[in-house]
Amino acid sequence: MVYFSGLTRFFREMSSTVTNLYHLHMQIRTSDNDSVLLGSNSTSGYIRMELNGGYLRLYYNYEGSSQRETYVSNGIYCADEEWHDVRVRVEDNYAALIVDSYESTIPLSKGLTIFKSNQVKYYVGGGNTIRESEGNTIREGEGNYVQRPYRGCMRDLTINDNPFYSRDEAVQENGMCDAETFFAARFATQNKSSIAFDMTYQQEKPNSIQFYFRAFGADAPEGVTRLLTITSQADDKALLLMNVPSMIAMSTFENRYYPFSKVKAYDGQWHRINVTVDNNQIIMTVDNFTGVMKFIRLNTVKNVRVVLGHLAGVTHNGFNGCLKDVEINNKIQNLNDPSLQRYSITPHGCGLKDACLPYNPCYNGGKCSPDGISYTCSCPDSYDKPNCVDYKYQRSCHDIFMKNPNATSNDYVIDPDGPKMATKPFKVHCRDDDITTTEIAHNQSHNYIKVPSDTSLVGPGKFEVNYTYGYGATFDQLGTLAEQSQNCSQFIGYECQRSVLLNWPKMPYVWWTSRSGTSVFSWGGAPANSSMCDCGLTDTCHGGTGTRCNCDSNSHASLKDEGVIHDRNLLPVKKIHIGYERFTSLTLSFYKLGPFRCGGQAINDVVNLGNQTHIALSDWKDKLDLDISLKFKTVLPEAILMYNDGALSNFFTLSYTPHKILLRYNLNQGNNTVSILQTENYHEGFDDNEWHSVRFRLLYNSAELQVDNLKKVSAEYPIERPLSVFDSQGPIFLGKDPHGNRTFSGCFGNLEISSEKINLQQYVNDVGIENGCDLSPVTVATVNPTVLTPTPQTQLPKSTTKLPTTPTTEQPSTTENLVTDTLASTPFATTENDATTEITDFTDDNLFPTNSTEWRTTTTTQKSVPPTFSSRSEISTMFSTDDTSSVNTSSSTLGVDPQTSNVGTYIYIACTAGGLILILAIIILMVVVKQHRRRRSKSRKSRDKKPSKGKSKSKKDMYKSSHSVIYDTNFVTVKVSDRVSFV
Repeated sequence: MVYFSGLTRFFREMSSTVTNLYHLHMQIRTSDNDSVLLGSNSTSGYIRMELNGGYLRLYYNYEGSSQRETYVSNGIYCADEEWHDVRVRVEDNYAALIVDSYESTIPLSKGLTIFKSNQVKYYVGGGNTIRESEGNTIREGEGNYVQRPYRGCMRDLTINDNPFYSRDEAVQENGMCDAETFFAARFATQNKSSIAFDMTYQQEKPNSIQFYFRAFGADAPEGVTRLLTITSQADDKALLLMNVPSMIAMSTFENRYYPFSKVKAYDGQWHRINVTVDNNQIIMTVDNFTGVMKFIRLNTVKNVRVVLGHLAGVTHNGFNGCLKDVEINNKIQNLNDPSLQRYSITPHGCGLKDACLPYNPCYNGGKCSPDGISYTCSCPDSYDKPNCVDYKYQRSCHDIFMKNPNATSNDYVIDPDGPKMATKPFKVHCRDDDITTTEIAHNQSHNYIKVPSDTSLVGPGKFEVNYTYGYGATFDQLGTLAEQSQNCSQFIGYECQRSVLLNWPKMPYVWWTSRSGTSVFSWGGAPANSSMCDCGLTDTCHGGTGTRCNCDSNSHASLKDEGVIHDRNLLPVKKIHIGYERFTSLTLSFYKLGPFRCGGQAINDVVNLGNQTHIALSDWKDKLDLDISLKFKTVLPEAILMYNDGALSNFFTLSYTPHKILLRYNLNQGNNTVSILQTENYHEGFDDNEWHSVRFRLLYNSAELQVDNLKKVSAEYPIERPLSVFDSQGPIFLGKDPHGNRTFSGCFGNLEISSEKINLQQYVNDVGIENGCDLSPVTVATVNPTVLTPTPQTQLPKSTTKLPTTPTTEQPSTTENLVTDTLASTPFATTENDATTEITDFTDDNLFPTNSTEWRTTTTTQKSVPPTFSSRSEISTMFSTDDTSSVNTSSSTLGVDPQTSNVGTYIYIACTAGGLILILAIIILMVVVKQHRRRRSKSRKSRDKKPSKGKSKSKKDMYKSSHSVIYDTNFVTVKVSDRVSFV
């Protein structure tokens, strides 16, 4: 054990036999907030360990480093007069600082080392600017330590398992840790904890009291806190030192105060207080601020009692926190002295951890306040406690009702593009009817309004109606809502009498403008700029064929053209322009515009990833508040959605199985440690060709996973265990499996990282990445390219036995194995070339149903050909039923679950039907042959009875003119002319 007084330091030069490995261990005990404990340097780099504000920091620089100096910090407060175990571990790709088992790490470039030289110089204890043994000052930036000597105890210092100091005389002289030199104590009970000292008052020279105190926000009571009381035993005159939450002040019984408004008493930091009584004045210094007060000093004062903390018989609150290094008239006081009057004091009890360090757990600009055990966050108005993570405003009414199923139709504030974009939140009305709708009313009536009857309105668009919406929402805000919504609509109507509307093919007299100010020449129900109304689409307008709007017939009757506009790229309507073609006593017109409505959530920035394709997001920013949201759509039963493999054991992987989504992660939890969050069962399955929303967050003290409207799952870390920033040396891979077994195939959209949108369209030109999302059964890619092996003897059932519901063979664990086995085993996949050929398109609807997406795959290299058979045995083998296990084999090798697919059944039916047709053909041929023979028999009899005239036919002529059919049990032989063919 070694004690460092502030003037002592050790220097030693040690050999370094291992250049890519560095282990250091020691134990320290100190009350110093800022000092240098240890430094080492060589020609290739250096490290330095410091106390900064009571927290350890490990600085380093090494050969090949791109930065001049880097450090790793730890959240354990060490200047608390307690023993702390400190370890430093440097491997070839990371550095770790471990304090009392709590580890903080930082990555290093692989292959680089801290020290490559054989000799390394070590300095322990700090001191003035350290000089090497040769007298040369260490180069600036490479070990030029500031003048902050270490004051405290150190023991068990080893470097690479070698003791740093030995039991020689020099060490023995300084080797006793003077534990009585400084003391600390915890005042744990607010109105009980106290400690009292008797002080001999010095008449002819100043009297002084000095100590350090520390308190957190949770320790602050309401009202005034009494920290120090000095009483005169002679005449009961007293001096009070008061501590209030926002300032420190001093007073006498004359109720005079001196404020120290710049000193925050409950900020968790150590504050030094020095009180000096000299003649008739009191001088008090708090940190670097000094105040002076005059008072009447009585000459009879000889003995004074100093009380720290609670004072019996007074109404003020007692102190709750930590005190250390109490000195009275420059003499250190032993707080552990049993002769002192102590109440509820915990010696060496100032082990208060600042939960706000080394990383601020309050996000988005929140202010962290430690309270000795945990922390509290003061959040900006738009973020909710406890960590200022949750944004108060949802993006639409759809999201409001999804997050809170108990929400009712009402006015809400939304922010369609999220917290980090330009659009500010605004108020809307949310309707929770059969379909959730975000509705924004405008400043006009939603009923029909009469257009003024005025000749000045003759001419196209002479009368202009301007609209404003909601509670002052801008058109930019409404446009953002439209862009983020799945659909938007707005009703528009025009009632007329002798008043034309679009007046096609001539000049239109009525039109509307979009939110951007573009004129649109169409009306509700018709496509934009089609010069049509709704009736024009079906050619049912008043006025007959060729009329595109009812009002364009210019009829004396009262007519209407109305409908709904659905183009969300144009909505909401900004203006309506109305004019008369001519004005008569019969001219009338009315207009109507409904509220602007939107629903659902748009799937924007959509890309389609084909087989063996992925996106590497290399431009994302690594942050402690890792917050990722995305949408995906697929027909594959399981795959990796995204992953990042950082340095050391840090990583996260987001994947899905048929009914669950899983988040695996490790955030400085040590090697071989994996935390898993998984959702509850989604019974429909994530391979349902529907869009699914996923959001996960890796925060300072917790991890969260939210999928669709399933229950959110989360896991909290112990607050005592600080986490370092998630390392992201590599990119985030979207759709890629690092092991190649479960690569994603499908669509991604709406990807955001830490509330910032990621532009996926920039990857569209890459191989295998397409714009949009088309997952039709014919185009969905299934698995990796597979080498096909022809198996012509695969057996199919001939009997009518029902297919079993449970395959007897083991099902493949991954989609890749499933379809690979399928393609390798089915006879329909046989190709002429058995090299690297991939199955093409199973499109025979007689064999495979159109909704069987498992069997659809894109054409790649070579089309499949029909099976060929070289012998009768191959044909008979296909229809053999000798092997009863063939049913199960066909089910498993086809890779289809018999409960959900009828592929085997269709094959069986097809084969059975072919056999029946063959048997029927044989029976028909037998009947035909029998009838033919009867006719021939009758003909012979008639020739026998009636002699023929002329020359009789030869046998050769009879052979040419006759047909014969010969059949046996295996073949049917049709003999036509002199050729024989087999059927």
